Amino acid sequence: MPPQGRNWKGSVVAPFAGNNMLVLYQCAGKVSDHSTTSGGQNNSYFIQVLHNEDPVSMPGCGNKDFCPFEEFKEKIVKPHLKHDYDMICKIKPPVEEPASFSSKVSNFFTGLFSQKGYRVVTAEGVKTEL
Repeated sequence: MPPQGRNWKGSVVAPFAGNNMLVLYQCAGKVSDHSTTSGGQNNSYFIQVLHNEDPVSMPGCGNKDFCPFEEFKEKIVKPHLKHDYDMICKIKPPVEEPASFSSKVSNFFTGLFSQKGYRVVTAEGVKTEL
């Protein structure tokens, strides 16, 4: 049995064929008076989160398996809307490091000889055989 205090818990990480689902339920029948939204509509929609077909309790909804849709939007979705997708997910170009002295000297001579008609030879695409 693995130690309980470990940081990496494989049971909570989705395997390669794992899946996560948000299921929207509409409950038929009479809904109680205390489950109305601010717009006066009956709150008959509920969200359930499934991880590999197992229900997951939602801390933002009082650790319940089913969360009223309006409560789900307010407590779980809304805090994440402040994030900008492009800012978080856009690929940032690598920051160029300052060139070393030897690199500067090499670039100097490369530039010097390329102005005189010499061609720079590189090892790219060259197959070395013994």
